[in-house]
Parts: sequence; structure tokens; C-alpha cells
Amino acid sequence: QETIQNSRRLAKDKIAKGGYIHTSRTTVCSQDGEIKSILGKDFDPEKKYLTAFPRNFLAGIDNHKPLLDWATTKKQEELPSDHSATPAKLILVELFSALFWLRFGSFEELSRGGGV
Repeated sequence: QETIQNSRRLAKDKIAKGGYIHTSRTTVCSQDGEIKSILGKDFDPEKKYLTAFPRNFLAGIDNHKPLLDWATTKKQEELPSDHSATPAKLILVELFSALFWLRFGSFEELSRGGGV
């Protein structure tokens, strides 16, 4: 919750800094990022919730200080390793390669012109 609130405070500066943390549509937050409910149930700060965020947040990208402070209290093996995720660049290259290939059409369409 502190990390979400911190990201919202930074966004109020009206200077594009990145790092604004979005939540899912099942999470209700106040304007300042205080979590009100998750999946229709009141938020319990003592409860553990499954969450996801870019692994680079733990490397300091966008300087999410509350998250970085939390990470310093954990053992290295409790944190995701550098190899625990697929880099977004690889996913995008795979997606755009597939879309590029699909633009060629089917083999049947290609061979209508007397080619292959």
C-alpha cells in the first residue's frame, strides 16, 4: 500500500516521472492510493495478497522507496532472482515477429501466383 501511495504522490507533481503504479479493476483505492478493498472485501494490511510487478522495481527503477525499503528486510532467496521473469523486449519481439509473419498470408495464397 505504501508503494502505491508513494507512486500517486509523485504523480501529483504534474511532471512525467513514470512509476505510477496501477491496480487491477478488482482493487479499489482512494485518490491518494489508500487501498479500500480487494475483490469486494475490505483491505486487511495484515493479510498476504498475491501481487505482480516488474522485477526491475526491486533493482530501483522508478525509485519506489517503500518497496525498496521492504526488500532490504528480506533475505536474497526470498526475492525474485534476476532470471525469474521474461524480459518484456523478448515478449514484444516474439509478438511482432508472429504478426509480421501472419501478414504474408497463407501458403495457399502465396502459391496462387504460380510461385512455391
